[in-house]
Amino acid sequence: MEHAPSFLDPQALTFVSDRQKGLLEALGIVFPQSPNGYCLRHLYENLWKQFKHPDLKTFLWEAARATTEEGFHKALSGIEGISKKAIEWLLNHAAPEHWAELYFPGRRYGHMTSDIVESLNAAILQARDKPVLQMFEHTRVQLMEWYEKRRKIDALGTTPESQIIASHAAKKIQELRDWQARRYRIVSANDTIYEIFSLENTKNYVVKLEYMTCTCFQWQSTGMPCSHAINVILARKEDPQTYVQAFLSLDAYRRTYVNAILPPNADAADQPLHYPVQNIGTDDESDGERSRDRVMAPHVHLQPGRRPKQRIRSGAEGPFGTKRAKKCGRCSELGHCQTTCPSAISGP
Repeated sequence: MEHAPSFLDPQALTFVSDRQKGLLEALGIVFPQSPNGYCLRHLYENLWKQFKHPDLKTFLWEAARATTEEGFHKALSGIEGISKKAIEWLLNHAAPEHWAELYFPGRRYGHMTSDIVESLNAAILQARDKPVLQMFEHTRVQLMEWYEKRRKIDALGTTPESQIIASHAAKKIQELRDWQARRYRIVSANDTIYEIFSLENTKNYVVKLEYMTCTCFQWQSTGMPCSHAINVILARKEDPQTYVQAFLSLDAYRRTYVNAILPPNADAADQPLHYPVQNIGTDDESDGERSRDRVMAPHVHLQPGRRPKQRIRSGAEGPFGTKRAKKCGRCSELGHCQTTCPSAISGP
């Protein structure tokens, strides 16, 4: 907590959370210069609890993904058209700089939600039901398999010599190059600043190659050149791959998995075996002192029934999240339970 902020550049690290109060306060203390983004899925679920309307999700995502002020305010107007209290609740409980891509001070590179954590939870589904030591062992073996599999992806000799970025980034740039990048007109301001005129929507964009930015904000958001920038790069007879962020390069990908995860007894094969010497306590030690080094298993009483494997879906997730209506055991009416029943208790 004392030295972490001094080793980070301002806005170099981005956090995406579900707006838990304690977590937001801790991030503000430990990482004061790191931007904190709100998970859009959790934000919508909180909005759904207050205002249940099917179109709120559409307008909220449009506002979060908007790259212009016009598009952002148009999406907010859609929310206001549904409910004025909904737009007031949204702006009072979540400032746009935490969830809207247009005003977010950091870089999320397309991660609008924290669903990437759910993929990790699904991957360790088998390991988390095991005892602690077996759980760590299962996770270690699984990580070794992941590293081996990913070393073979985009490995040397499996990619074209001209490809210098990861395959998914190269495929995306190729799609933009084939379908969109040829539909613009370019006007050069100088060697690094260009104005792009769209022949489809009569809008203009400004591309700055030196800073790797475009006024459509797609380049800054994804780390890959947008169609406007690709048009400029091709006009300069350069390779769009050289304008991709460094973390999408093949060198960065290979460095991620270059280190091996070794088994715990990897060094034992090079060393001679030694007979283990038992540490027998002296007569002066009491039984209580010798038992301090022992780790006893906790007393756990498992409840009957099969343990759940899937999480309980909320009502904001659609038809799979619908819950059975509560039925009161006193008055037999739906919508409440017996403990909150407003009906009078009848006598015997």
